[in-house]
Amino acid sequence: MANNIELEVVSDDMKAKLYKKFGMTEASVKRDVEHLKQWIQKQPHLPHVTDDRLLESFSFNCKNSLEVAKTKLENYYTVRVTIPEFFKDRDPGVDDFLDHIVYTYLPRLTKTQERVVIFTVYGMPAGRYKPLETGMASLMLSDLLVRRDTNDGVHIVYDSQGVSVEHTTSIPLQAFKNFIYCYMQAYPMRISGIHILNATSITIAMLNIAKMFLKEKLRERIKIHSNYQSLVDQIGEVALPKEYGGTYPHTMKEIRGFCHKTLVENRSWFLKEQSILPDLSKKPGAENQIPQTQLFGLEGSFRKIEID
Repeated sequence: MANNIELEVVSDDMKAKLYKKFGMTEASVKRDVEHLKQWIQKQPHLPHVTDDRLLESFSFNCKNSLEVAKTKLENYYTVRVTIPEFFKDRDPGVDDFLDHIVYTYLPRLTKTQERVVIFTVYGMPAGRYKPLETGMASLMLSDLLVRRDTNDGVHIVYDSQGVSVEHTTSIPLQAFKNFIYCYMQAYPMRISGIHILNATSITIAMLNIAKMFLKEKLRERIKIHSNYQSLVDQIGEVALPKEYGGTYPHTMKEIRGFCHKTLVENRSWFLKEQSILPDLSKKPGAENQIPQTQLFGLEGSFRKIEID
C-alpha cells in the first residue's frame, strides 16, 4: 500500500560525509545559500527565492560551485516561460493525473546513498499516453525531490517494456529535446548512470537522439542491460523492487501510487509555484530566449525516424 511507503533520506552523519566529499560543511552551505539569495535579489528578471532547502540543493548538487549553481538557477526559472508546455496547468488533482506518471523515484536509497528513478509506461495503452503531460508530471516529481533529497547521485532507469511504436511516434521531437534540456540543465541533479532495459529498435532510435544533447561524460555512463541481474550488479538490490531483481518490499504499482499521493498532497504548492515566473523583459544583455537547435524542424516527431 502506498500509505506504508516513506521516502528514505540520509542521516545527518551521512549528509556531513557527502558534504565533506565536495569540500563542504554545514556552515559553508549556509554561507552559499545566503550568497545565492543575495545574487538572486540582484537579478531584475528572476523571482526572489527564499527557499533555503532548494538553494542548498543547488549548491550541493553543483559540487560546491556557486557559478554552476547560478547558471542552473537561472535555467530553472527561465524554462518556465521559454518551455511552458511543462510548467503550466500543473494540477495533480485532475482525475486522470495518475496516467501521466511514468517517472517514479524509488523511496529507498542504494547502499551508496544514490537515488534511483525509473521511467516505465506501466502497461498503459498508447491511446492514453500523453507525452507532454507525462513530461510535466516527471518534472513535478523532480521539483519535490530536489527539495527533499540529499544523495550521492541519481541512477536513471528507462524500461522499454510495453513501449510501442505508437507510444513513441506520439512524442514531438522538440518536446523530447526540451524535456532533456530541462531535466539535465535546469534541475540540480548529478547523474550517476543511465540504464536501458528491454531495449527495442525504437528504444535505440530514441537513445541516439537523446545522445545528441548529452555531454560526453553522460554518454559514457549509458548502459544497455540484457537482463535485470545486470542492472542489480550495477546499482545494488536494496533500492530496487522485486520486479527488477531487488529486495525492496513494495511493487512498482505501489511506488507509483506513492508518487501520485505525494503530488496530490502538494497540490496547493504546485498551483502557487506555477505562478512564480521570471520576467525576461527585464533581463539585462543576452537574448530572452534559450537557444533552440532546429532538430528536424519544430514540428517533427518520431514518425520521421526510420525504424528497422
